[in-house]
Amino acid sequence: MEECASDAAASRLRYLSSLKSMIGKGPVHLHLHDTEEPREASEILAIKPDPLAFLVKDLQTPLGCLKSAIIRGEDVRRVDVTLNKSKQS
Repeated sequence: MEECASDAAASRLRYLSSLKSMIGKGPVHLHLHDTEEPREASEILAIKPDPLAFLVKDLQTPLGCLKSAIIRGEDVRRVDVTLNKSKQS
């Protein structure tokens, strides 16, 4: 049973590490449990590990854009980041 707990802890650490690598990149697509369409934010500003929460910038909602928002990690199924490619002129 201890192996299961250590596997879960290692899996969580990998997940948190991958999330932390997304900080400052964007746009971010948050796939939430309560909606089919992902919510888009311009970037993840910070991640709080325990309990998991995301601080995001410019979150698009059906009611408009929130300049910043905190999203509980338990509400998020998946996080995708699209890297902005700088345009060369």
